[in-house]
Amino acid sequence: MYYSIYPRLRVIFTYLPEQRNRRELIEAESKEDFISRVKSLRLLSRFPPKSNDLEEYFNSKPFIYSQQILSELEGSASIFFENYLKIYELEDIRNAISGRYGKFIFFTDDKYKLGEIGEQLEDTSWKESWTRGYNRYKENNDPMEIEFVLENYYYYILLDSLDDLSWSDRRVTESYTIDWIKLINQYRYNRLLSNYKLEDFEIKQYLINHKSISQDINKMQGLDQDSYKQQFYKLCYNTFKKEMFTMASLIAFFNIFRMEFQQLTAIYRGVIYNIKKDLINTVVGEG
Repeated sequence: MYYSIYPRLRVIFTYLPEQRNRRELIEAESKEDFISRVKSLRLLSRFPPKSNDLEEYFNSKPFIYSQQILSELEGSASIFFENYLKIYELEDIRNAISGRYGKFIFFTDDKYKLGEIGEQLEDTSWKESWTRGYNRYKENNDPMEIEFVLENYYYYILLDSLDDLSWSDRRVTESYTIDWIKLINQYRYNRLLSNYKLEDFEIKQYLINHKSISQDINKMQGLDQDSYKQQFYKLCYNTFKKEMFTMASLIAFFNIFRMEFQQLTAIYRGVIYNIKKDLINTVVGEG
């Protein structure tokens, strides 16, 4: 199973844009110039867009390809990867909370008011966590309360579904998932400290606190956004390259794949909205 999938992902990895490619795209002077430049990327030769709607293409390609890989998995690997892919459901719910359309599964046909979102999630696995988050939101009117509860639920699902993987696969994937969550907690800690001026004991009640990582909560330190991105990319890169033929390598690849397409989206938006080049560089981490 992994032996037929991993080599293909390894080849695709060599097609991902390099720093010089991103800088060339940032220098595009118009939408048409960007389209001309982006079509020269090796990645697009492997996954050619079917139209010039590049934003929709950048948003959808990692999701579509992950669905293809899911169809090739079996047993516990299929169950775990399917749970991993709930990250797209989470993104749709976040968009709905912010008053935007979903892109993948939920809320793709309309915008919903905050009170209506729970009705749409009534028959999904998100129902209970939405209810908890929404009740906390009603106490202080901050959507962050909902988002954090939903995020926590997502990572609890991942950690709990590790038990079904084979022993060797579980050991490696658990290590990767825990390291990923630790970085998220550090980033969340910095965000709450910087933006909300909360005390240490107040922040810790918002962190992802699972039995696998509870001992790290007490010695938590913050990470700013740029540091988080750099360390997360490094974690994914090392896992994908070193832990071949494991579930950890698959989800590390797709995390990188998503990040690369998110960067392309950010550059594309910057170009078409005529944002200053140095600002685009800063946003995508090329400055």
